[in-house]
Amino acid sequence: MRGEVLDDSSRTVAVFMSFLYDHVGGREVFTDLIVGPWGEGADPRERLTFSSRTGPVDGGSIASTLLDGASLAPDVPLYGTKVSREDGLAHPQIATIWAYFDSVLADVPAVSAHLGR
Repeated sequence: MRGEVLDDSSRTVAVFMSFLYDHVGGREVFTDLIVGPWGEGADPRERLTFSSRTGPVDGGSIASTLLDGASLAPDVPLYGTKVSREDGLAHPQIATIWAYFDSVLADVPAVSAHLGR
């Protein structure tokens, strides 16, 4: 599933691709979040891609983990720079990136329902 993350002015600040998996041990959501400029004339070289996995962890609670950005996706301009987990955790905007991920998890009905929220 694909969609956009909008700011308070309804401007696209990121696009996402979420992949929903149903395993015997629980349900998972893997999300590639592409942050940066969008629209006509936007330069994909200014974009950054972060990825996360959300699903059950030890004890059965649901948690999100930052992953290497779009590691399974092809190297095409859409993704801009794929950010490693290490660089992502140290990125100065990581709090905003997590807020975008949280928005996808909470505000996209199919994703939220998949996780049982």
